[in-house]
Amino acid sequence: MSFSAEVLRVFIASPSDVSAERNEITNAIFEWNHSFAETLNVVLLPARWERDVVPAYRGSDPQQIINEQITSKCDIVIGVFWSKLGTPTEGFVSGTLEEIDLFIKSGKEVLVYFVDKPVPRSGINYDELRRVDEYKAEYQQKGIYAKYDSLSIKEHLYKKVLDYKKKVGDERQQNDVGVEPGAVETKKASELMTVPVFHSNPEVVKVKEFWESRVSEIEKGNTVVPLVEDLTTYLSVHVVPHNNYSLSIKDMDQTVVKLRPLYTTGWDHLINIDGLMTYAKWPNYNHPHSYVQFYKSGGIESVDNGLLRSVDSRKKIPVYKLQRDIIDRVFYYLTAQKDVGVEAPVSVFISLVNIKGYTLAISPDFFNHNFAEVYNRDNLHLPEVVISDMAVSQDELYQMFRSSFDTLWNAFGFAQSRYEN
Repeated sequence: MSFSAEVLRVFIASPSDVSAERNEITNAIFEWNHSFAETLNVVLLPARWERDVVPAYRGSDPQQIINEQITSKCDIVIGVFWSKLGTPTEGFVSGTLEEIDLFIKSGKEVLVYFVDKPVPRSGINYDELRRVDEYKAEYQQKGIYAKYDSLSIKEHLYKKVLDYKKKVGDERQQNDVGVEPGAVETKKASELMTVPVFHSNPEVVKVKEFWESRVSEIEKGNTVVPLVEDLTTYLSVHVVPHNNYSLSIKDMDQTVVKLRPLYTTGWDHLINIDGLMTYAKWPNYNHPHSYVQFYKSGGIESVDNGLLRSVDSRKKIPVYKLQRDIIDRVFYYLTAQKDVGVEAPVSVFISLVNIKGYTLAISPDFFNHNFAEVYNRDNLHLPEVVISDMAVSQDELYQMFRSSFDTLWNAFGFAQSRYEN
């Protein structure tokens, strides 16, 4: 069935040594369209100079032909580098850098990646490698790049499209109240309170609102079931489909074995008014320390206040255990949802609540830790991860969660995440 959509052109900018990655990105864009185009009413159109530039003659810098025919007409650029920086142009040390610079100056969406794989000895050009490293260092001073990973392209594009739609929505709001774009700072907040909020997609908004409302309650200690009384630090994982469902309790009851709570090896279950709950309780405690609520609407909430408890004089987060548990549980939660008919896309939200004063325990040995910086805020909400395939593997999940785990490690003073397999 047909649907109306806005077309955004995605320009793939790179030197000649990453042709395989260029093809992977093109395929990722097509997969993105299959997963999200109808939901977000946006279609992404890949643009590549070797395919989309038509013959022309300028008598000077041929890069200007590419800029006029493609670069200036695109909305998003994906830049990829490996062992080469690219061919110099009249104004830049590399045509790829010139293309990226045009997007930056135009205020358009930019994603830059660096491929992390060995360079064949026969193809090493140390001057080119040095130029790539220099550009990476220069770019890092002004922006954020990522290690190239084809599995993350769809997730990153999803976020960029939401950013784009929000930006367009903000401009529409400004125009609705007679404010020129960029001049909203001159208006008082009270003057703009009556402007209707522009939402990119009602289903996506509902997902965010559900997560925000639940985390707000968890922060107050209002969990679905009372947890251990004297433990007030929580790890929460929400797996929320973008569509709404009315699931059968009978069908949900068949998924109990896949609804393992965080930080436990054994669990029990019960039926409640919202759906199905599994829970884990320590001996001699009145309340559970962990539970999973599977809502009839299709969403899953998993909350634990045992893993992050203080067991000695230092408050610590066993980060390797945390990462392993998240990957393992999300994998089985997705399987449980799939078994009862829940379909992608699904958003995953991870929150660490009331962790002010905590530090990251960075030794893989659960009982013998080295420590990182102390966190000085109350809560840490990791970036949303959008799952577009319910049959995703655990290895693929880890790649999808890399940016979220990077944020966790960043909060404690590390440049990127580590993972103990």
